[in-house]
Amino acid sequence: MLHSIISQTNSLALKAVASVVIVVHHYTLYQGNTHDNLAQEFLTLVCGYIVVALFFFLSGYGLMESEKRKNLSIAVFIKRRLSRVYIPFVLTNVLLVFTLMFIGNYPISFQTIVAHTIGYHLIDSVTWFVPVTLLFYLFVLLLSSLHNRIHKALAMVLLCLLYIILSITIFNIPFYAYVSTPAFPLGYIASLYCQEICQGIKGAFRVVLLILCVGTFVFLSLAMMGHFPVHGHILHGIIALNNIALVGIVISTFAGKDYKWFHWKWLGDISYEVYLCHAKVFIVYIAITGTFATFCPLLLLVIFPIAFVVNKLNKVIARAICH
Repeated sequence: MLHSIISQTNSLALKAVASVVIVVHHYTLYQGNTHDNLAQEFLTLVCGYIVVALFFFLSGYGLMESEKRKNLSIAVFIKRRLSRVYIPFVLTNVLLVFTLMFIGNYPISFQTIVAHTIGYHLIDSVTWFVPVTLLFYLFVLLLSSLHNRIHKALAMVLLCLLYIILSITIFNIPFYAYVSTPAFPLGYIASLYCQEICQGIKGAFRVVLLILCVGTFVFLSLAMMGHFPVHGHILHGIIALNNIALVGIVISTFAGKDYKWFHWKWLGDISYEVYLCHAKVFIVYIAITGTFATFCPLLLLVIFPIAFVVNKLNKVIARAICH
């Protein structure tokens, strides 16, 4: 049996699928059609949260796996994480700013350009994911000095809860920026206890767990789509629970397995750049035409070569930074 929750090949494939789903999800949001049919409702009202949760889970899992292989120094950790997460974010912001300036649809001022470039003010609201991810990377760095697995797991859960509580009570952070974050500590903990999980999830238990998680996921998804009367923080709690159910589906499906046929490395490699670029393409289109109503779905294909170029450019910059 493979003693890992998710192999690197399968992880990249999941990221590839997630990147495509998030593009289509935001496309439907920009179109404004949310209730035409059940599939449309699911894509619009559920998929955004579960895709972000999947990214968080894979990030938490991947970071802990890297730490288990080699405990990096603080300097190296920061360089690698910034080069992978923050530099592409800045690159895509610069591309958007200069594109909007070129077409004459940007309020030019030094303060605005700097704020949008470094992300102090998000020029693209979809990228709220970036500062939250960097915060959880900081949590991983803070906990790297702990050696006891239980202490590391409990500390990560407490830090996540603290972030959620402060988001609600003090900082008034939008709910979508915290409801999916429990998936990160779940990924972190899954890596800490991956051998036990892989040994425990097999045979009939795997099937039963998968059925339970899928059933829960379907029920909670229907609630998210408005088929049950839930609102406010109760709805936010349901979203968080549905993200946890999704993690259960992923673990029960992939733990100890390596589906070699599930292999989309080329798209998995640029999945983060796809996330960063897709809404920016929408913003540029609206700036040029004044409307999103005429956006042709085939134009979604433009996102992928742009993401590929950003990915290659970032690798050049990352090599310069890390070496």
